[in-house]
Amino acid sequence: MGSISARRLTLGIIAMAMIPAGLSARYLGGGLAADLSGGVLYAALFYVFFALILVRRSPWIPASLAMLWCFGIEFLQLTGLPALLSSMLPAAHLVFGSGFAALDLAAYALGILLAAALDLWLGQRFRSAAKTR
Repeated sequence: MGSISARRLTLGIIAMAMIPAGLSARYLGGGLAADLSGGVLYAALFYVFFALILVRRSPWIPASLAMLWCFGIEFLQLTGLPALLSSMLPAAHLVFGSGFAALDLAAYALGILLAAALDLWLGQRFRSAAKTR
């Protein structure tokens, strides 16, 4: 399996594991820790989605796009549009949220930074493993 295929497979597995983890944080947890961990996982998941699409690019490209997405959605919440969407389609709340929270911005930045760092580390491991074959 080539390094691009291995990276794509790894990112796909990570994404599949992050979805139930994020939903668990959202629905089973409570308080600030659950809210922050949900924000970290939400942002990291968007990093993974962009990395899957841009698999041949530097991890900083999907990190930048995930940051734009997450911050854009959070600031869009100031308009009330996400709350309106969520009232019409409850599942939209999972993607768009409903109310602005400045602390979410820090959680998003942390989640994206951790995801990009893990991606860089895994990329180095795949490259060194490919060299030893």
